[in-house]
Amino acid sequence: AGMNESVVQIKVKVGNVQFTKPYMTPNDVSASGSGFLLHKDGYIITNAHVVRHAINVTVRFNDIGRTLFQTRVVRVCPDKDIALLQIEEAEMREKADMLNLA
Repeated sequence: AGMNESVVQIKVKVGNVQFTKPYMTPNDVSASGSGFLLHKDGYIITNAHVVRHAINVTVRFNDIGRTLFQTRVVRVCPDKDIALLQIEEAEMREKADMLNLA
């Protein structure tokens, strides 16, 4: 994959629970960041602060367009502000024709 194909935009949905009113529905807050493809198995590196408190994380490759890929947070290292994500296996299978991860 070329440099442009490796860069991803990350969209994060954060559940913001009001601890003083736990019976209330959490306020959903959106955030975004960037990252890059590390491995053809769908591993992506980003900053830990981008995915901190995330309840839903999707990525979009700059060269593909608007298609979002559901990801999971594999590991987070807050001390180094780095996180490892992976595109969900189902997403990899369903949208394989769009991905050029070889």
